[in-house]
Amino acid sequence: MEPLLIAFLIFDVIALGIALWWLGSRVRSKFDEVEERHRRRWEQDSVED
Repeated sequence: MEPLLIAFLIFDVIALGIALWWLGSRVRSKFDEVEERHRRRWEQDSVED
């Protein structure tokens, strides 16, 4: 294989890994926000009862 092609493939794999890591962290933080919102709502509902 040509060295330039190998370098390009390595770069693509690294870039894909970084993108997946970034998207995963965004999804996890969104889930944390939603869980926090639900927890606060449940606490308010239990206080109102």
